[in-house]
Amino acid sequence: MKICFAIFALTLSWAFPLQAQSLYQVEIIAFARETAEADQEESWNKRPNLRYPERTTVLQTTGSGSNAFQQLPAEMWMLNNEAMTIKNRRGMRVLTHIAWLQPGEAASVLIVGGKQFGNHYELEGSFTLGVENFLKADVNVWFNRFSTTTVGDTVALPNIPGTVIDSTSSTYSAQTVQLQEQRRMRNAELHYFDHPKFGLLVMVKPIPPSNAQ
Repeated sequence: MKICFAIFALTLSWAFPLQAQSLYQVEIIAFARETAEADQEESWNKRPNLRYPERTTVLQTTGSGSNAFQQLPAEMWMLNNEAMTIKNRRGMRVLTHIAWLQPGEAASVLIVGGKQFGNHYELEGSFTLGVENFLKADVNVWFNRFSTTTVGDTVALPNIPGTVIDSTSSTYSAQTVQLQEQRRMRNAELHYFDHPKFGLLVMVKPIPPSNAQ
């Protein structure tokens, strides 16, 4: 009987682990692969369907980071060791390392990183976290290789939400590869979203109400 109850309790903890939580710390490391294997294009969609969610939140960079959708300072990051490992690995480059707090309601956050070219960045897209009876992550990001001319095929990039468009600056993506994936996530567990050209490390940690300011 005790064994059956333990199994039942464990099942409940997986199905309903998030009801009492009000805030979640989200942390993302995005990195590029700059190796010969990353240049293979056989499985890439040459015309990806690039779009941002209708409501995309832009993280704020001012403040202490204790409010929702403000970037957290580096001393509050959970993945510093993983970031250092990537930086020290040959053929890999960190594009962005960000963390923030957000409430349990589903929300999409703008993700950009890498080098900036005109109105755009090497890495663009969004990360959506939904909280019902479980954590659900929706990754929709793309990696751009830019060109200063329109010779040959180019990819039309959507305008980045919340940014002012410089009409005098023209940039074109000669190659854009997209990573789209939806996944259930466990609390405080490191998740890896993979593409031959780039990848993401993601961790989501519930913040107990007593610790949320």
